[in-house]
Amino acid sequence: MKNIFCLGLLLAIFSFQSQVHCQKDSINIDTDSLLKAFFKTSKEDPYSKSVFIQRTDAAYDILDEAKNVSTLGWQELTMYDQLQENRKILRVLRRVLKRHTNSEFRNLQLYHNMITEIRGKNERIGEYLLNKKEQILTSRKNILTIPNDTILHEMIKRSVIDTTTGQRRTKNLRKKWGLTEELIKTSLDSVNRWIGMVSMQSITTASLLQKTDSLMQQNSVQALKGDYPFLWKKQEKVVTPIDTSAGAQQNTVASDNKKVINYYVRKNISTILWLPLVVLVILYMLIRRQYKRFKRASPELLGGDQFLVFINRSRFLSALVISLSLFPLFDVHAPWFFLLINQFIIIGSVLFLFWQKERKGFLPVFFFLIAMLIGITVINTVEPGKGQRFALLGLNLISIATAFILLPRIKLLPQIKRTVRVITILYVVVNLLAIISNMFGRVIVAEGLTNAGIIGITQIITLSVFLQIFSETLYLQLAVSRIKRNIKLSADYMHVLQSVNKPVFVFTLVIWCMMFFANIYMYEMIEGGIVKILTSGIHLGSLSFTIGNVALFFIVIWIAHLLQKYIGAFFGDADMDEDAENKKGRSRMMIVKLVVLCAGYLVAVGVSGLPVDKITIIIGALGVGVGMGLQSIVNNFVSGVVLIFDRPLQIGDAIEVDGHSGKVKNIGIRASTILTDDGAEVIIPNGDILSTPIINWTLSNNQRRIILHFHLKGTVDKEFISQLVKDTIMSTEGVVLDKDPIMLFESIKNDDMRIKIFFWSSNAGKTDWLKSEVRYLLYGKFREKGITIL
Repeated sequence: MKNIFCLGLLLAIFSFQSQVHCQKDSINIDTDSLLKAFFKTSKEDPYSKSVFIQRTDAAYDILDEAKNVSTLGWQELTMYDQLQENRKILRVLRRVLKRHTNSEFRNLQLYHNMITEIRGKNERIGEYLLNKKEQILTSRKNILTIPNDTILHEMIKRSVIDTTTGQRRTKNLRKKWGLTEELIKTSLDSVNRWIGMVSMQSITTASLLQKTDSLMQQNSVQALKGDYPFLWKKQEKVVTPIDTSAGAQQNTVASDNKKVINYYVRKNISTILWLPLVVLVILYMLIRRQYKRFKRASPELLGGDQFLVFINRSRFLSALVISLSLFPLFDVHAPWFFLLINQFIIIGSVLFLFWQKERKGFLPVFFFLIAMLIGITVINTVEPGKGQRFALLGLNLISIATAFILLPRIKLLPQIKRTVRVITILYVVVNLLAIISNMFGRVIVAEGLTNAGIIGITQIITLSVFLQIFSETLYLQLAVSRIKRNIKLSADYMHVLQSVNKPVFVFTLVIWCMMFFANIYMYEMIEGGIVKILTSGIHLGSLSFTIGNVALFFIVIWIAHLLQKYIGAFFGDADMDEDAENKKGRSRMMIVKLVVLCAGYLVAVGVSGLPVDKITIIIGALGVGVGMGLQSIVNNFVSGVVLIFDRPLQIGDAIEVDGHSGKVKNIGIRASTILTDDGAEVIIPNGDILSTPIINWTLSNNQRRIILHFHLKGTVDKEFISQLVKDTIMSTEGVVLDKDPIMLFESIKNDDMRIKIFFWSSNAGKTDWLKSEVRYLLYGKFREKGITIL
């Protein structure tokens, strides 16, 4: 019994331990699974605090970007101000065009240009505003993704943000989102309103341009058909303009014209005032500086200053004439009163410059021109009528009389006398046509011809003075650059000035034509025709270019060649013996010329409009032809570049090459020029120079050894004759004193001897002169000592 009890107790204890172990294992399993599940959830839980911070930061970035894009800054506000100003001036122009009369043909062109400019500005503003609107709409779309973020929305509801920081971030986010949305709405409304203003102004400008074109066409037809009756008839005008006699309406007209002028001045202040003023200041400072240097030099060095006709009279007025003569380039369609002011100032300046003893005979012409300028100013402000027509007729007769006074005095003008004579004859013809047009009722044509004739004749006279002052300015630069280096100013400058004046003359003629055709209302038509011709396309296979590109290509190359030819002359480079020692400076100038020429060709290729990749293909295709047919040209060109940079010889060197000896006068791209002692200029291709041995007497120094031979008779001590030869040679100017003369006996027989003398000349270019001088001095010394020279 006892054994059975013990066995049962042991089984119970074993059973209890088994249950405890099983429960322990069970608890361990559950704990592991819970920990794994917790960490897994922490990693993948989309509503944790870190995810909340990331989401809110991303939302803040979107709102900040939207705020920056939607904020209207100074650029947008400036455009709004521009739109407001355009709206005001368009209203004024609409009123002006409604009251337009037939005598305002030139103003129509000004109105047309102003409206075209406003339309261009509106188009640019419209493009910018449309782009701005697209950016704002994109920003609005981006911020709408914030409330649609389901994770962020759910996190705001949960307790994960039940902290002070989380609540504050949520509150700030909501506030910033609301402010940004309000900003976007306000900015979008403003931009839409401004786009509407642009659209309305586009419609207005299109309507006004159509109106101006219609009026210009109508006036052109009426000008040809006749807008007034014949001068000898007493009937009323064919076309009656709108009555402007009422005082209030006159005040409105004056106010509108004043607003148009003010708008024109504000928008063109840089071209009508600041740009000419900058040109004036730069020219005056340059002329004044060079003139002072010029006057400080001695008259013997300068050779006199008779060429400075007007700059001697006044440096400021000379610069003023040049700057005002360029006025048509600044604005060819300037209002009439601007043109008259410019002409009055420039005529007054030229009148003062002509107030000299030798040119006083031309002064009556200036007085007549000033009187005619005043006359057309008054006539253009008078109401159209028979009185105005008779005044215009009288002005034409005075103009013809002025032309006959001018013709015998053209010789007093400094430049382009033949051109002035031709234009004076044209001036008479124009006035005759104006008289005929006036008599037969073509008053618009008569006014245009009269204005063009008077402005044209005054302008060609002032342009003549402009060309002379320009030449004097170039002369100053040329003279001062040589004075600095103590080179005498000889007459060789004239051919340089004449060559440079040719393109300047063409330039002045273009300026005159621009103003003349603008005054007869044909500038737009001629400009349009020229532009149409120059922009007409030419197609050669896959290549396409325009006539303007081709013309510009050759013009740039021509200018580059002109510059590289004469740029050295204006910086002191002179092809003279006095400048022979400046070998380094002249070689540097050759490098500058090469750079100018290469840059000119690169610019010419750039403006030609040809694609660079296609040009390389063409060059590659022509490579075989260049290698075979143009081999010598390419060889000479490359050799010229090598000569300029490697410098085996320089300008001014005394050389011998291919049987020719002399000084190097020029190193060109294709060939070099050698000036022989006989005055001949030998042109040798650069390829031949590099492929032929060159004797350069002045490569590293300017010294040259001289050899003299003497056949003497008499009994003479060796030391005595050696000392005599040495003393005589060393006392001669031009001999190198650092190297003693050497005397050698070639043969001695009884009293007969032959000697050879070696000494060095300090200037290789004066070797023959020094040899002659030493030979003569030695002859005298030998004869004085009783030595006979055989």
